[in-house]
Amino acid sequence: MQNSEVEVQEAAYWLLQEITEPRVKLGLQAYNPYLFFEYLFTIERYTDEFHRIACVDLTQEWQTLATCNYNNIIQVWNMQT
Repeated sequence: MQNSEVEVQEAAYWLLQEITEPRVKLGLQAYNPYLFFEYLFTIERYTDEFHRIACVDLTQEWQTLATCNYNNIIQVWNMQT
């Protein structure tokens, strides 16, 4: 995890996630995986408290997005349109 190349760090992080050794788990707790996140888009449709989005899920193929608000309304979005 000390390699300066971000791609190497990311690959190491995801590989080490599968190891159950306590020393490895402890080391991963100190690492910030958000460095590997990429900004995709902003959901601005619902901003009031009643309709505010509570959770989001995106399919692995990035084809479909599902959102749920605090009123327990689930919406499914086609990411291609």
